[in-house]
Amino acid sequence: MPYYHWAYQGNPYQPVTYPGDPLATFESGAIRLYQPDFSYSVTESGEHWTQIGLDWQTDGTAQGDYKIFVHILGADGSNVAQADVRPGQGALPPGNWATRWVS
Repeated sequence: MPYYHWAYQGNPYQPVTYPGDPLATFESGAIRLYQPDFSYSVTESGEHWTQIGLDWQTDGTAQGDYKIFVHILGADGSNVAQADVRPGQGALPPGNWATRWVS
C-alpha cells in the first residue's frame, strides 16, 4: 500500500522538541516515545472510555511499517480492551515520518 505526504500552504510546521530523555526508543534511537497522555471517563449510559495519546518523534532514519498496540488487562489478567493501529490514525508508518515529526 503506498503512502503519500501532502503539503498545504499555511502556517509553517514548527517541530516540537522535548526536554530530557525519551521514555522509550526503538530502532537504535531512530524512533522515540515522549509524553504519554491518559484519560478515563464514564458516559451517562455507563460506558467506560479510556483515551491514550502517545507522542513520537524520529530523526528521519526510521524504517519499516509498525503498529502500536495497547492492551488493557482486568484484575484477573484477562484482556478487557485492546487497540492495534499504525501511527497517524492508521495512515502513517514510521518509515514515512518527516524529521522530528510528532504523532
